[in-house]
Amino acid sequence: WSTPLIEAARKNNYKVVTWLKSACRASRLTVWSSKLKRDYTECDQWREQSIKEIIALRPSLVVISEISLTSSRKLSPDAQQSDSLDQDWQAGLRATLEAFSQAGLKVAFIRDVPFNSMFADTCVARALWRGQTPSVCDAPRADAANDAVAAVERDIVRAVPNATYIDMTDRFCDAKTCHVFIDGKLAYRDRHHMATPFAQTLEPPVERALFSTGAAEK
Repeated sequence: WSTPLIEAARKNNYKVVTWLKSACRASRLTVWSSKLKRDYTECDQWREQSIKEIIALRPSLVVISEISLTSSRKLSPDAQQSDSLDQDWQAGLRATLEAFSQAGLKVAFIRDVPFNSMFADTCVARALWRGQTPSVCDAPRADAANDAVAAVERDIVRAVPNATYIDMTDRFCDAKTCHVFIDGKLAYRDRHHMATPFAQTLEPPVERALFSTGAAEK
């Protein structure tokens, strides 16, 4: 989301400062590293330090996004999954949001993008080479966007004071299908990362969500 976020912030005289660690959640949840074959404890350490730094910075708004629980499971099918993972994730998300809220900071949580079962860029290129339409690479919304998990996520966010939930899923999906080629642009560069040209088209709705609703008011 950095592409539309940075431009939306620039237009409204804000500066974006980024905290990012690969494969590391913002939620206070210890994750399993498929590469290290163990708990990703470095992520936990980095997260706690980042939360402290962000609170000390006193930003006008904290914007959070992370891979959805459903997509994470698809990416790491070999990860250790416990029966209590859903509850742990809910508690972890709530804990991170409350850390900022209790510090007097506003928070906006952006829902993760739909997840594709295949690499969208490769699929679309192959389809065009074969004379097919890119729509052959589309996926059922029920598979690509887990609306049930998102509903739980939304309720957690909205229950925290000064927290806003932003959902752009309808920019990717209609009621039944999630698309990989939208308005003449490839939406993804792999399975779940947006292609930059398409991401740029999301600047107006991101700007409205953050700056027209008062989420980022000083």
